[in-house]
Amino acid sequence: MRTLLSIALALGIAGLIPPAAAQALLADLDPRPADRTPGSEPRSFAGLGNGIVLFSASDTEHGRELWRSDGSTNGTELLVEFAPGALDGIPAGSPLLPLAGRILGFAADAEGGILWSSDGSRAGTSIVARIAWPIGLAQGSWAADAQRLFWVGYDQVHGAELWSSDGTSAGTGLVLDFAPGNASAFPSGAANFSMRVIAGSLWYAASDGNTGYELCRSDGTAAGTRRVAELAPGPADGNPRLFVPFRNGVAFLGPSSLEPGARSLWFSDGSASGTREVAGWSVGSFFEGEMLELNGRLLYSGFSHGYGMELFVSDGTAAGTHMILDLNPGIAASSPSQFIAHAGIAYFTAYDAHAGRELWRSDGTAPGTWRVADLLPGTSSGSPHELLVAGGALWFAAGGNVGIELWTSDGSATGTRVVADLRSGAASSSPSQLRRIGQELWFAADDGVHGSEPHRSDGSAAGTRLVADLAQNRFGSDPGPALITGMRAVFHATTPTTGREPHGTDGATVALWRDVAAGSAWSTDALFELRGDEALWALGSRIFTTDLQLGQERTVVTATATGMARLGGRVAYGAGLALWVSDGTPTGTTLVRSFAGSAFYPRGPHAMRSFGDRVLFLASEGALSPNSGLWISDGTPAGTRLLVTAAVHLAGSARVECVIDGSRVFALVTSNGSRQLHVSDGVTTTLLANHASTRNPERGIAALPGGVLFAGSDATHGEEPWFSDGSPTGTSLLVDLAPGGPGSAPDWFTAVGGLVYVAADDGTHGAELFVTDGSAGGTRLVRDVALGRTASSPAELLAVGDGGIVCRMFEPSSGAEAWFSDGSSAGTRLIRDLAPGARSSRPGSFARLGTRLLWSADDGEHGREPFVMPIAALGVPLVETLGAPCAGSAGRLPLIAALGSPRLGANAFGIRLSAARPGAPAALLVASSAGQLTLPASCTLRAAQPLLALSAICDGAGLAALPIAIAADPALVGIELVAQWLVADPSGALLGALAASAGLRVQVGR
Repeated sequence: MRTLLSIALALGIAGLIPPAAAQALLADLDPRPADRTPGSEPRSFAGLGNGIVLFSASDTEHGRELWRSDGSTNGTELLVEFAPGALDGIPAGSPLLPLAGRILGFAADAEGGILWSSDGSRAGTSIVARIAWPIGLAQGSWAADAQRLFWVGYDQVHGAELWSSDGTSAGTGLVLDFAPGNASAFPSGAANFSMRVIAGSLWYAASDGNTGYELCRSDGTAAGTRRVAELAPGPADGNPRLFVPFRNGVAFLGPSSLEPGARSLWFSDGSASGTREVAGWSVGSFFEGEMLELNGRLLYSGFSHGYGMELFVSDGTAAGTHMILDLNPGIAASSPSQFIAHAGIAYFTAYDAHAGRELWRSDGTAPGTWRVADLLPGTSSGSPHELLVAGGALWFAAGGNVGIELWTSDGSATGTRVVADLRSGAASSSPSQLRRIGQELWFAADDGVHGSEPHRSDGSAAGTRLVADLAQNRFGSDPGPALITGMRAVFHATTPTTGREPHGTDGATVALWRDVAAGSAWSTDALFELRGDEALWALGSRIFTTDLQLGQERTVVTATATGMARLGGRVAYGAGLALWVSDGTPTGTTLVRSFAGSAFYPRGPHAMRSFGDRVLFLASEGALSPNSGLWISDGTPAGTRLLVTAAVHLAGSARVECVIDGSRVFALVTSNGSRQLHVSDGVTTTLLANHASTRNPERGIAALPGGVLFAGSDATHGEEPWFSDGSPTGTSLLVDLAPGGPGSAPDWFTAVGGLVYVAADDGTHGAELFVTDGSAGGTRLVRDVALGRTASSPAELLAVGDGGIVCRMFEPSSGAEAWFSDGSSAGTRLIRDLAPGARSSRPGSFARLGTRLLWSADDGEHGREPFVMPIAALGVPLVETLGAPCAGSAGRLPLIAALGSPRLGANAFGIRLSAARPGAPAALLVASSAGQLTLPASCTLRAAQPLLALSAICDGAGLAALPIAIAADPALVGIELVAQWLVADPSGALLGALAASAGLRVQVGR
C-alpha cells in the first residue's frame, strides 16, 4: 500500500506543501485615502439626568441599535443589540423618550415589535412588552409626557388603534378598540396624525366608524378615552390637528365655517359645549411648530387673501385675531414656521424677498417683531432649522458663509453667531438631531473626516467636539458575495473609475472582468450556473457562456435574468415573470411557463434550486390564487407544476429554503406568520410541521444523516432546533436550548462532516455557536466566545471541507472578526485580529475558491476589500469535484469519489471509480494542481500535467478503487493533489478511445 508521503517524496513534490500563511489583503481595489466614512448617523439623543445619554446609531456590523455615552470617547459603547448582525433593531426615526426616570423606546427583533426600557446600563435595559408596531414614527404619530407614552399601533385583530404605556408591562397595551373589530380608528398615513399630551391628557383625531376623524381625548384608560366633539357632522372629517396648550384647554386647527376645505382656529376646554371655532377665516398653519402659545396669546402662520401666509396673533376671540405684520410685503407669503418660545419672546423662521428665509423674533406686537439677523447675507437663505432652547440660549442649524453649521443667538444681531465651524471652509457639517441634555447640546454632525457622528457643545468653539467615531468605516471596494467556478471567483466590487462592476480572481491576483455599465456607473449583480466545464452567466441584460477560466464567451440571448439553477444538462432561469430553460445555445433557449400578472421569485431567499434533473422555484399564479408556493419543473410546460402550497403572494414575508437529501427534498416555507416543513420526492408531498412564526432565519435548515435539522417552534418552548427524518412522527423538538424562555432563536444552520453548526441563544451565554449530531445528548455549546450574556453573534457560517466552519464572531477585546471552529472548544479560535484591538474588521461574504478562503473585511487601513488565506492554515481536509465527466459507451459517465477523509493517519483513504465500462482497464492520473486542458468533444483533463498514473481494472459493475494511505506526518498538512480517472472505452468521447471522470481535488488535513 502506497502512502501519500512516499508518493510526494518519490516525485519530489514535498515542496508543494504550503506554509501556514496567515490571511492577507488580496487587492486594494479602491486605494483612495481612508479619510471618509458615512458615519453612524446618530438619532434621538435622550438624557437620563445622571450624565448618561442614550441614542440610536448604525454601523455595518450591528445595524441601527441602542448606544450609550457619558460624553467621552471611551465611555461611548453599544448598549444592546435587538436584531442580530447587520439588521436594524431600531428604525432610524424611532424616538427615545424620558419616562419616569428611564428611557423608553421602540425596537424590533425577529419576533416583531418591542417596547423597551432602560436606565442606561445593560442590566437595566429590558423588554417592557411585545407591542403592535407603530404605523408611523414621525412626531405626531406618537406623543408622550413624563408619565405616559401614546402611539398608533396596528395589528390584524384591532386595526390601527391607540396604544399606551406607563413604562411597565402591566401598564402597556391597547387603550380602546375605538373602531370595533379590525376596522381602524386612524388613517393609514402617518402624515395625517397629530397627537399631543397636554396637562396629562392626549388630544388627537380618530374615527369610531360612524363619524369621520373627529376631536378625541384620552387619559390612557378605556374609560377615559372618548370623542370630545364632532367638528364636521356626519361622515365628513373634522380632522383637528396642531394641538397647543391655551388657557384652560387647547387651541387647534379644524374645519373652516367660511371656506370649505380650509382650516381655521378652534378652541376646546374638553367638553362638547366648550369646543368652538374662534375665527372662521383660513389658517395657513399645517405642520407641527407652526402655532405657539406666548404670554396668553396664540402666534401662528395665518392666511390672508390680500397678504398670503403671514404672522397672526389671537387672544381666543374673533375680534382679537388679526395679522401682526406683513413680513414679506404684498401678496407674497413669508410662511412663518418653527415657532419656539425663549425668555418671553417667540423665535421663528420666515421669508422675505430682501434676505430669504432667516431668523425672526416677536413679542406678539408689530413694534416687537423684527428679523434677528441675515445669517447668509443677501437674498440667499440661511434657512435656520431645528430651533432649540438649551442652557439658557437659542440654538439652531443654518447656512452661512461657512456652510451649514451650528449657531446660537441671544436674540440680537451681534449675539447671533456660529458656534463652531466643524467642517472648515464653505463645506457643511450639517448638524441635525439637536437635543438638550442638561446644560449642553448634543447633535449629529459630519466633520468631513468621520461622517455623521455624535457631537456635544457647551456653546463655545473649544467646547464643541466629537464624542466618538462609532462607525469607523473607510473607503473600500466593498466586495460582494463571490461566485465560484472552481477555477475563478467573480465578485462585484466598487472602484472610483469603473463604479461597481464584476472582478475576477484566481486567488492570487484580481482584475476587472467586465465594465458592464460604462464608466463609473454600477452594474447589477451577476448570476451563473455551471454546465460541466462551461458556465452560463447572466450579467446586465445579457446571458452568455464562457469557460471556467473566464476566457472566450458566446452570447446566448439578450435578457435580464433574475435567477438561475442547473436542470440536468441545461440551465433554468427566470427572466421577467417567466421561467426559461437553455442548453447554452440561442436555439436551445425556450420559454417554459409565464407567470405574467402574478408573482415569480427566482432569487434572494427564494432562490431557484436544482433537484436531480428538475428545478425548484417559488411562484404564484396571482394574489388570490391557490396555486401559490414551491413549484417544480423538468423544463417542459407539462412537467411544471405546484409542489408545495404557500401564501407566497405576500412577497415581503414569503421565504423558502430547500435541502436535497438524496431523492427527497425538504422545503421549509415561511409565509403569512407560519413556518411549514414539507418533504417531497417530486411527486408526493407530505406536510411534516406547521408552526407559528414571525421570524425569518438567515439559514433555517440543514441536512443531517437521515434527515434535517430546522428552526421549529411551539407554544411551550418557543423557537428551537427541531429534527425530522422525513415522517410526521419522526418530526419533533430536538433540544430546548433556552428552557422556559421565548426560545433560543437558532440560525445559520450549516452542515459539515455529519454535524450541524448553529448560532443560538440559550438564555445564559447570549448568542453563541452550538453543534449537534442530531441527538439531544449530542447537542452542545461549542465555546462561550463572548463571556456571560454578551453575545458573540455567530453569522455567515461557511463549511470548510470536512473539518469545520469559518464565520464572523464578536469578542470584546478583538471586535467582530473571522473565526474557525472544528466543533470543539479548543479548536474554536480567532483566525486573526485583522483590525487590531476592539475595532472590528466585520468580515463577510466568506467563500471557498479551491484551496483558498476568500472574504471581505475592513482592516482599518484599506477600507472594505477582498482578503485571502490558504485553507491549509486551518488544517482542514478538503475533497472537491472539478468539472464534468466525459462520456463512454452507452452514455456512461464515469464518476470519481473519495473513500473517507484525507486526514493524517487515514490508512483507509482512497480514490474510487464507478459507473465505468465493466471490465475496462483504467488509470488514475495524479497531478500536483488543477489544470484545464480542453480536448475534442468538450472533454477536459483536470489532472492536465500528471506526475504519475496508477493502474486498475474495473469489475463487472464498473467499479474500481485505489487505496492511498496517509502517514501521520504533520508535514503533509496542506499538500494538494488532483486526481482523474481515464477508462479505456472504444466508444468513449475522448479521442474515440477513452472515457474520463471529472477531476477530484484533495488536500490533506489534520
